[in-house]
Amino acid sequence: MTFRLRAYSAAYMVLSATAWAFPSMAGDKQAVYSLSPASEAYLGDVHPNLAMIVRRAIERTDADFTITEKQVRDLKYQAKLVARGTSKTLQSNHRPQNDGLSHAVDLVPYVDGRANWGHNVTWKIVTSSGETIEPYYQIAAAVRAAAVEAGIRVRWGAVWDRTLNDLPATPEGLKQEALAYRKRKPKALYDGPHYELVR
Repeated sequence: MTFRLRAYSAAYMVLSATAWAFPSMAGDKQAVYSLSPASEAYLGDVHPNLAMIVRRAIERTDADFTITEKQVRDLKYQAKLVARGTSKTLQSNHRPQNDGLSHAVDLVPYVDGRANWGHNVTWKIVTSSGETIEPYYQIAAAVRAAAVEAGIRVRWGAVWDRTLNDLPATPEGLKQEALAYRKRKPKALYDGPHYELVR
């Protein structure tokens, strides 16, 4: 869950410590969203570089997102996800790395007051008003912008064979890249919520 936050001028700087530290990320754009305490807690076991990118991304995204569970996974839980088909490897970057942290994070769209994973193939979400939206691409655009700004290379689960930093900057451009990847790799796992540090 995330909180909507309307912040103006000086109040924005008070409420957003990240924007204060990195003013170039916020620019003249007003922060609309911020991470909830629960999402912040789940970031506690995520590599600090990736956690920083998530915190920057929430300030600039046009689509709200949340973190729904602990991001470090033990082998038993990862095996369960593989058996369920929501992961294809036991060597996920969600498993504890040499530093004991997860080097991956899943960002789930937050729509109509709840986490909504959307359709498992198209990633489209139908809102309570009947509108069909595609927030995964807006979230990816915000994560990409934050990663490029920080100079940290990130991979997106929608396009596994390229780094997110090297993909187009716009949501539409990212959508086209994701569709192109599906054509290149029809048997791959398409994991729209997933972001990980490039080793």
